[in-house]
Amino acid sequence: MIRQLVSKDIGSYLVEESNSVLLDVRTKEEWNAIGKPDGEKIGLKTYFLSIQFGDERILNENFIQEFKNLAINQDKNILIICRSGARSQ
Repeated sequence: MIRQLVSKDIGSYLVEESNSVLLDVRTKEEWNAIGKPDGEKIGLKTYFLSIQFGDERILNENFIQEFKNLAINQDKNILIICRSGARSQ
């Protein structure tokens, strides 16, 4: 099930759903300009995998295989973060 959460609700969500990981799908350029979240500070294993590349936002054609390579346990809830919510959707 896909569910949207606003940032202020993450803490209470994690109290109920502690079996979660964080996946940041922004571009490397965004990580460099804005920074990377440190989910570990709130108990979230954090992964970084761009769904697009560069300022041109070229689709990462290997995204699905690279995601599978992360080997995230299927019983985990995956919280996906991007800049505006479009890519995480």
